[in-house]
Amino acid sequence: MVTLVNCVAIEGWPDAAVYDVTIAYPGAFPQTEGQLVTGSLPDGVSFHIKRYMLNTDIPDTSAGVETWLRSRWDEKEQCIEQFHSSSGHIIGEPLQAQTISTEWVPIYYYLSMAFWLVFILLMLVVYVVSSVVWWLSFAVSVFFVVMSYLYGGFEYFQAKYLLSQKTKQ
Repeated sequence: MVTLVNCVAIEGWPDAAVYDVTIAYPGAFPQTEGQLVTGSLPDGVSFHIKRYMLNTDIPDTSAGVETWLRSRWDEKEQCIEQFHSSSGHIIGEPLQAQTISTEWVPIYYYLSMAFWLVFILLMLVVYVVSSVVWWLSFAVSVFFVVMSYLYGGFEYFQAKYLLSQKTKQ
């Protein structure tokens, strides 16, 4: 997060923001893929969205960001507890927490399941038939494992590279 704040400061993006999205399900929701497959879907989904400006709302030190993130997590927990204790409404912010009906979900659910099943089967056929695809997938996997080991992830490598290019200029 500190790297993100520093990159925004270097680039000079005045309107850069982080969106904090909390998702809550009224009632019970599926805990496993098996429950999803059997059609155990939630009655609705509620979103609570907050915008934080990078230049003004988020600290630019590691310790400050850690404290800020911990307070956001505490706030999220309170928001979800409030949601469940008030029958699916977040008190004081009704426009940001609206429950949407999921009556139309079964049609899209079955289409999505069919798509992913066909996609996985086709990918298995491609892997069996084509050694080029297998080796390419292996090379990409090795690349990202090495990036994770050396830099903590490819996104950190990108950020370090961009910062080094800015300091050269």
